[in-house]
Amino acid sequence: MLQSPSATALLQNPLAMLFTNVRGDVVFVDRNFLLLTKRSPDELVVGKPFYSLLGIDAQSATHWLRDLMQQGFAVRRPVSLTTNTGTLRPTLATGVAAYAERMSFIGADILLTLPSLDYRLPTQSIHHTDVMNTYLQQAVLDARLTKSKTFLQVYVVVQIDALQILLGRLGGLQIRDRLEQILNETARGQGIPALMRNGYLEFTHKTMNFGAYGSLLRAAVGYSVNVLGKRLVAAEIRAIPIDPQLVDVVTQLDLQGLLED
Repeated sequence: MLQSPSATALLQNPLAMLFTNVRGDVVFVDRNFLLLTKRSPDELVVGKPFYSLLGIDAQSATHWLRDLMQQGFAVRRPVSLTTNTGTLRPTLATGVAAYAERMSFIGADILLTLPSLDYRLPTQSIHHTDVMNTYLQQAVLDARLTKSKTFLQVYVVVQIDALQILLGRLGGLQIRDRLEQILNETARGQGIPALMRNGYLEFTHKTMNFGAYGSLLRAAVGYSVNVLGKRLVAAEIRAIPIDPQLVDVVTQLDLQGLLED
C-alpha cells in the first residue's frame, strides 16, 4: 500500500510511541518514551490512562479516542509530556486505530512527533501495520547506533513486544504480565542469557545459540495462541515485516510453523 507524503513524514520522524487498549489505558510504551520522559523501566506507566501521560484533560481525551474509534485515525494535536523531573516537553500526538477481526477497535497506536511537523497533514493512510513497521525500523536503527543487539535479537524483541501489546489489549494486564513470567521461566530453564523485566526483554549476550531465539518465540507464541487463538496471533506476527538481511534466519525460526501445529 502506497503512503502519502504526510504519512511517510510522520512514520519517519516519531520521537516515541505508546499503545492503549479500547478504554485508553496504556498497555505498552516503547523505550524511546522512557528516554524522552526520563523514566526508568521501574517507573511503571502501564495501566495509566493515556491522557495522564500526554498532559491533556480527560474530556478532551474521550472525544479524541471516540474520533479514533469512528474514523480509524485522530486529528494530530499538541500535547505536553511531563518528565519525571516535572519538565514539560511539547510534542504532537497522532492516533492510529488498531483493529482485530471484523474491524473491531481494540486500541490506539499513538505516535509522538516534533511540534514542527504540520499537524494539519492527514493521517487516513496510516495503519497499524505501518506503525509496527516503523517500530521495527526504529529498533533496528537504535541497535546500529548503540551496537547493543544483533538484528536477529531486535526482531525477536519486537515480535514479543507486539504480542505483549495484543495480550494487553485483548486479555488485560495480568494476562500480559504472565507472558513475562513464562519467558523468564523458559530462559532460566534452558540457560538462555535473557531477562524480561517490566515488559522489556533484554539479552545479556550478543552471541547466542540460534535455538534460544526459537525457544523464546515458541513460548511467547504458544501462550498467546492459548489465550487469544491462532488467527489473532498470526495477524499480529505478520504485521512485523522481515528485514531483508534477516529473511533466511527468520525463515528458520518458522513462525508460521508454530501457528500451524
